[in-house]
Amino acid sequence: MTGAGLLLVLILLVVIIMLATGRWRADAFLLLIACAFVFGISAGMGMRPTLDAINKGFGATLGGVGLVIIFGAVIGAFLERTGASAAIAAAMLRLVGKKRTPLAMSLTGFVVSIPVFCDSGFIVLVPLARALARKAAAGRLTLSVALATGLYAAHCLVPPTPGPIAAAVALGADIGRVIVLGLPIALVLAVVGNLWAQRFAGEFLPDELEAQQKARQETRQENQQQPPECESTKNPGTVRSALPIAVPLVLITLGSLFGGAEGALGSLLKGAGHPVFALGAGLALAFGLPGGRGQRGAWIAAGVKSCAIVLAVTAAGGALGNVIRSSSLDEYIQQVLGSWQAGVLVPFVLSAALKSAQGSSTVAMITSAAIVAPLLDTLGLGASEWGPALAVVGIGCGAMTVSHANDSYFWVVSQMAGIPVPTAYRTYTVATGLMGFTGAVITLLVSLVLL
Repeated sequence: MTGAGLLLVLILLVVIIMLATGRWRADAFLLLIACAFVFGISAGMGMRPTLDAINKGFGATLGGVGLVIIFGAVIGAFLERTGASAAIAAAMLRLVGKKRTPLAMSLTGFVVSIPVFCDSGFIVLVPLARALARKAAAGRLTLSVALATGLYAAHCLVPPTPGPIAAAVALGADIGRVIVLGLPIALVLAVVGNLWAQRFAGEFLPDELEAQQKARQETRQENQQQPPECESTKNPGTVRSALPIAVPLVLITLGSLFGGAEGALGSLLKGAGHPVFALGAGLALAFGLPGGRGQRGAWIAAGVKSCAIVLAVTAAGGALGNVIRSSSLDEYIQQVLGSWQAGVLVPFVLSAALKSAQGSSTVAMITSAAIVAPLLDTLGLGASEWGPALAVVGIGCGAMTVSHANDSYFWVVSQMAGIPVPTAYRTYTVATGLMGFTGAVITLLVSLVLL
């Protein structure tokens, strides 16, 4: 099949995924695996290579985030049942106020994602979003989308995240100039994501509505008993409650910033900063929270059970993305867009096309940078010292556009936050599109000044 025909097949499959998971409530796991197989066969890969690509993508994705998701889910279960989440939520509300909670979540995600991968950051912080949703003016949908987009903005634009670093190296861009451009633009895009998220402040997810109805019934019955899932009679202190979240973030940050140093210290920080070790340390601290004597085994089981579907669907999304990357679609997109001569918009469009097609922002950035590198002079980005940095930022903005069914982060966000798939499309996916296109416009305007 030709490149154009293969692109049409992909578009058709994406539409089917959206309709089937949204309108027809089809099982996302089986649907993603089936679509991966159909695409591989349509691409002429053959049955065995297609199955191998599915297995490789599924296993690689599960191996990359599996333990992180499980540890994060169990930490969340402990935080909720010991009352630690409520303690953290109360402290944050005292600090920022109920009306500014979405902005606080967005900025928290933005800062965390500078050194930490967005999926790890979301897994660690989503229990906080759940706890705040029970006390703040906005529902969990708004807080989760605000958190996810804040994480996403820094992930795609601000070093030392691997994608921007790799793109800068491939294009010969000065890292400092990339940070000078990427940091403020990413901050603006995080605000864009936050503003979009706040459109849904009055919208509550199905389980939230059920919880509200139950709470009203309990109030009418004047039932003052503590909910059964919380075993402690008093919430732990704020600092002690925050340690299972803060320590993993600090370890990952130190590993990212200083893990490349030579010697034993660098090696130690690199190991301690691995997400699996960092989340394991957070889990150990969660075990030390007071309350729940004799219940910890049940809490662990509940946490593992809650993330089973998350693991399956996330890995299936990785399988679909790997099959697409194994096909010739990337080559067709490169041929079509590589000959354009539209300045800084070419890196954006190329990266956006690759991102939307295969799902991985990091892969889109690395691939786009490799294509754009020999075209810098042709695009008018090679003469100025700011040109390569602008190309990196354009690529980063394209790598946001858009996060949907073939992106494992989409499934981490929707499944870990308990957002129905159709709701995630119209909230989170649309937000990533708005952020990407806004970033492209800003980058174009900046290029008119600097070039």
